[in-house]
Amino acid sequence: MIHSKRHGEILRLLNEEGTVTIASLAERLGVSLETVRRDVRPLTDEGSILKMHGAVSLPSMAGEAPFERRMRENAEAKRLIARMVAATIRDGESIMLDTGTTTSFLARELLGHRRLTVVTNSSDIARTLATVNGNKVYMAGGELRSDSG
Repeated sequence: MIHSKRHGEILRLLNEEGTVTIASLAERLGVSLETVRRDVRPLTDEGSILKMHGAVSLPSMAGEAPFERRMRENAEAKRLIARMVAATIRDGESIMLDTGTTTSFLARELLGHRRLTVVTNSSDIARTLATVNGNKVYMAGGELRSDSG
């Protein structure tokens, strides 16, 4: 149940970003930290959101893998960074991509590139680029971590 327009905006931001800090909500909503805390209290009480230390998230995201949650946090900024970096990479070049959410966005931006040689320790990046456009993908050895692939 939405109690106010700000409650609706808080829920909209959480749907888009996953987890949002109280400070960010205050800034984006143009209200004080205490107002945000008062706004999230009824949403927390009814189970619409989860309150963590200094931030809030949706309950459906609590059981989600940390990597998946981070893929949604600041997603638009990560996409912009990825687009800018992808524009500097030419077909046929060799690149190394470390594991991470911004580099995973970069891998998706590179789907239009051809004949890349990619060295990565990320199973997500390897899966994204290995089977397209004549790319060669090499994976660095090591332990496969469940939270980030």
